[in-house]
Formats: sequence, C-alpha cells, structure tokens
Amino acid sequence: MKLRYIAFKWHVDVALDAVSTVLEQVGLHLAKRHIWTRSVGEHTLQVEFRERISLPDRSYFWIRFHHTSAPTDKGELNRVLSEWFFTMSRHFPTYVNWMQVALDIEDFHHLYGFNESTPRIWSKSEKQLRFSLYPFHDHYLYEVKNTDIRNTIQHQRFSKWLDELKHNLLGQERPDDQIRFDLIV
Repeated sequence: MKLRYIAFKWHVDVALDAVSTVLEQVGLHLAKRHIWTRSVGEHTLQVEFRERISLPDRSYFWIRFHHTSAPTDKGELNRVLSEWFFTMSRHFPTYVNWMQVALDIEDFHHLYGFNESTPRIWSKSEKQLRFSLYPFHDHYLYEVKNTDIRNTIQHQRFSKWLDELKHNLLGQERPDDQIRFDLIV
C-alpha cells in the first residue's frame, strides 16, 4: 500500500481574509490564487480554499500532504498537522469533517471488516464514523467521515486509521489483532 496523498476537508466560521493571515503564521505561502503551500522535507503541505462551497461567514478548505515524486510518508505529517491545527484553533474554532487518502494497492480479494455494498466499493461503520474504500481512475480512495458529515472527525487518528486499513487488506482485524484480551467484569 503506497500513499499518494493524505487530505482533510475542514472549515472555519470566518471569512477567507481572516484565515489567510493565520495560514502564513504556520509557514504557508500563497502560491496561486487561493492555494497556500509549505515544504516539509521532501513533501508539500498544501491548503486550498474551496470558493464554490464557501459562504461569506464560513470558509471551506482542503489541506493536502503529498510527495511529488515518491510515495507519501504519513510519519512526516503528524507534527505538521498538529502545528497547523493548534495554530488555527487558537484563532477560531476549526472543524475537520473528512479525511481522504489516495493510495495504490496491490490486488486484494477481501477487505477484512468491510462490506462490499456495491461492486468494488467497500465500507464499514464504527461508532459514528464511516470508512469507505473505492477505485478512482488508476488508484483507490480511502475516506473517513462522520455519519453526520456536519460533525467533526478525530483527524489526529489518521495514522491509526491507515495502519488499520493496511492490516485489513492483509486479512487481519487490527494491527494488534494477535494480542486481544476479553475483559470479564
């Protein structure tokens, strides 16, 4: 399983002008109209304003982390994502609603714990989250959303979700599947 990019859809209840100054505090620089970027080692962190779905008092964005010429290393994202969220949250409430990961997967026959609802679309629900995996052009998209898309997800758990997907593709339930204890109270 090779990651092409890791992205999160998020919003704040303020106008774009207020957000752009905070993005600069995190080290992001305006690269194109409504697109800010920052180099993180050999990776790029990119924030894109979603003009079509934004309102005057609510701004929607995608934050995307990727490597331009090699698979993306999710370990590099932990610190940067925490720094970004901490800085944004200090200025205004920040809501992360959706995670999307583009990935290359070798052929697999069964995705443990997921149901194939329609041909080649696998999904599962766990607590209030919905996990989906489906083919898109020449790769797969893996998405995590709250069942009520207006509610936030625990975006800082992205690494755990990707580890679980990797093990599910191998036919295991969880990374620690071999060490499972039942507590009887």
